[in-house]
Amino acid sequence: MVPIEAIVPRYLSLADAGAIASFSARTLRRAIAAGKLRAHHVGRNVRIELRELQRWIEADGAAEAPASS
Repeated sequence: MVPIEAIVPRYLSLADAGAIASFSARTLRRAIAAGKLRAHHVGRNVRIELRELQRWIEADGAAEAPASS
């Protein structure tokens, strides 16, 4: 099996990160603002490193997800 790092770029836009992690860009922005998710600002664009996204999902991401009814 090919590792995800070989397929997905190292730095992701909020839209790409949200699609991979099944979170909205708004949820990711909240995590960045709270200091839970590190991001890089390139001009007006926000980029999230793939490893950082994986770390956040494993550590805090599940707590960020809304509960399903």
